[in-house]
Amino acid sequence: MDGAFVRDINIPINDLKKPKVIQQPNGDFVIFQLPFESDPDPVLVLQCDKDGKLKNKCAPSKSMIVNPRDKDGNYVGFNNEIILPRNTEEYNFMISTSDTLYNYDPFFNKVSPILALDCGSTRSSIPYIYMTDMPTHYFVFIPSKGVVGIDKKSKKQSYAMIKNDFAGGMEVPLWSFKNGWYCQAFEPMDLSDKIDGWIATGKCTEAEKKQLEKMKASLDPNGTNVVFMGKIKQ
Repeated sequence: MDGAFVRDINIPINDLKKPKVIQQPNGDFVIFQLPFESDPDPVLVLQCDKDGKLKNKCAPSKSMIVNPRDKDGNYVGFNNEIILPRNTEEYNFMISTSDTLYNYDPFFNKVSPILALDCGSTRSSIPYIYMTDMPTHYFVFIPSKGVVGIDKKSKKQSYAMIKNDFAGGMEVPLWSFKNGWYCQAFEPMDLSDKIDGWIATGKCTEAEKKQLEKMKASLDPNGTNVVFMGKIKQ
């Protein structure tokens, strides 16, 4: 790949809203987009062939449709997101306005709920929720609460923390996992500050502290970004 332009593909919807495009092995495309209340015919998912010809489309349920305006009439539609990390072979996704993780089955062109979080009367005080799935667990990040892990087989739930064993056990955010990979990049001084902050929490062992101090000493303030990367075990 040398970055040369290959070709145009015309999709049969002109105003896709924050689309997430997935190319299938046969060259066809599955495209997720935000369905707005103001759309004449709200669409959640499109299936197109490799030339952009529409093969199928999936309408959202009422709870998935995004109101593009807030209670004061301000346009906020694009503040929302389709969250589609693709850390498994499934098309599991959520819309940032909801508390539910969904599965899309491209064969049956059907959306089904997988996991819902009931926050009760406290939901309005939570700015957002992030849900994702990994090969063995579902994970939910709740601001000010932490991460909850749900075992897919046993359905057992518990608070969880994903750690980077190569960086002193520092906590890793869920949104660092995408398309089956973990990836985080830091400017050297930002990483230095993060190391200091993690040591100050007292959550690392002496061995982890030494590992972090050694890493910090190796950083070049004028160097390029430090990248942590690893493939998720399937």
